[in-house]
Amino acid sequence: MLTARDLRVRLGDRVVLDGLDLHVAAGEVVALLGANGSGKTTALRAVIGLLPYEGEVIVAGRPLRRPDPTRVACLLQHESVAFDLTVGEVVALGGPGVSKALAAVGLAGFATRTMSTLSGGERQRVHLARCLAVGASLLVLDEPTNHLDLGGRATLRDVLSGRTALVATHDLDLAAHADRVVLLHAGRVLAAGSPHLVLTPSNLAEAFGVVLRRVDDPVDGTPLFHLPAAGRPSLEKTA
Repeated sequence: MLTARDLRVRLGDRVVLDGLDLHVAAGEVVALLGANGSGKTTALRAVIGLLPYEGEVIVAGRPLRRPDPTRVACLLQHESVAFDLTVGEVVALGGPGVSKALAAVGLAGFATRTMSTLSGGERQRVHLARCLAVGASLLVLDEPTNHLDLGGRATLRDVLSGRTALVATHDLDLAAHADRVVLLHAGRVLAAGSPHLVLTPSNLAEAFGVVLRRVDDPVDGTPLFHLPAAGRPSLEKTA
């Protein structure tokens, strides 16, 4: 569905993304994980054609150099609405099927509400519904858990289930439930593979600069993480 090869992005004299390779198969959710400034948003903006890049991006068998909503539906950070439109009007900007899209994100009955009356999490879900209404084969989401409470995060996971998506995040729980994880650090791929293989304390210490304790869920084996309360332990203790 999506293949990026040797992707490089320069901003002025600085290389902010250096040699990214990634692949998202049909029906697969891939999490692009990393700390602030690691290159996640830059990678997404390059993949969807909002930034010039060196390398190659193939979506649904064809090269992509500029935004194409027929193939890729995008949710970027800090989505805003210039006018106080209704929820239904915002979702309709993506395409038909407003009621179905709103129901999918848990906002059935919200179509006549105006955006100014919504909480931050509700607005985030409206923009997610807009992406679903596009009907594109690939979802590209940048920090989709922003403003979402626990119920909203559960809804997001339901929405992603069975869909093809590339998701940039620093949310470890969302990454742990992805099919695969690409961990970025300083514009390069630090590790890539299944959540079990990538989300190790040593990898996360290098990427985020903190030591985490990992415990695998006894029911389904999903990696779970705990940030120790006693400050920031020495990174030399990780292995």
